[in-house]
Amino acid sequence: MSRAPAVLYSAVTAGAAAALCILAFVPPESIGYDICFSRRVLHFSCAGCGATRATYALLHGEIREAFRMNALYVAALPVLFYAWFVAGQHAFGARHPLPLFGRWSIPAVLIVIAVFTVLRNVFGF
Repeated sequence: MSRAPAVLYSAVTAGAAAALCILAFVPPESIGYDICFSRRVLHFSCAGCGATRATYALLHGEIREAFRMNALYVAALPVLFYAWFVAGQHAFGARHPLPLFGRWSIPAVLIVIAVFTVLRNVFGF
């Protein structure tokens, strides 16, 4: 069995942990440049806008502020962590990995993202 998936998974996990450590000390507002394409060019907020600021708020224990920045992202974090854990099980060759999601999951996620994007731009979520 190839070790490449496990090495890649470990490298991405370490990179994400390093990014979180940096984000804990460097506020996103200090960068001074909006990296979101949809906000900068198209002038509307996508479903991911505010996720970095929400992560910063969560790292500092400000849950209410994190929900204000991006409620969908904060609500989806447990699902994202579960998906990352299952990906790790597959990468390291677990014999009986936990189930990920069914066939309905991708269309359901896309619908939720689309509805959230529309609601956040119309009603200012």
